[in-house]
Amino acid sequence: MADKMTRNGFGVVLMSVWHAVITLVMLPTLLIQWLTGTPTTKPLPRRKMSENGQSTNGNADGPLGLTERELKMIKVSWDVLAEDKKSNGVKFFMTLFTIFPTSKDLFKHFKDVPLDQLKYDGETTKSNKKMVAHAMSVMYALESYVDSLDDAYCLEELVKKVAISHKPRGIGPDKFKLLTPVLHAVIEDLVKDDDSVDLETIKSGWTKLIDTVCDIVEKAQKEV
Repeated sequence: MADKMTRNGFGVVLMSVWHAVITLVMLPTLLIQWLTGTPTTKPLPRRKMSENGQSTNGNADGPLGLTERELKMIKVSWDVLAEDKKSNGVKFFMTLFTIFPTSKDLFKHFKDVPLDQLKYDGETTKSNKKMVAHAMSVMYALESYVDSLDDAYCLEELVKKVAISHKPRGIGPDKFKLLTPVLHAVIEDLVKDDDSVDLETIKSGWTKLIDTVCDIVEKAQKEV
């Protein structure tokens, strides 16, 4: 019993000493606050918030140098394209062949097929089947790029596979660069009556994405 009381008494004394030390340490700070009426420590800076409520930590640029607005508009425009991948995929190639007629020669399976026979009006035919199939594969490739905007390593590997498979056909970064004006034209036609979208931001966002794709293609094809 006596030992227990001794230990308790020692604990009380130790606690009192600890409080005294803390008071002595904090006293100058407390006096300064009392005399000046201001805290001695600066408040933590407020984090900038994105439109979805997530912190950006003050960083204006997102993945691939995209602004948050560009990132959002890419996804918005892709949702429009993806509503009908088959029709919009063929529309993409028809636009490509219209703006850059010689690009049709790059596709051996349908380079000799007249444009009017490549059109897709909701029905795949013997004449346009290879075009429709290729258009679909391109649309799914683009979808994988959009889905990987926040994963640079994944995006790089996806593009590398395409770059390597296209090298034997002489399709390098200069040809991939043609995607930019074609995508701009197709998307503009699809959203031209929608006042809720920011077309210029959509274009700048897709330009940055395709520029990144071209850089990866160039690097990958040099390594093969």
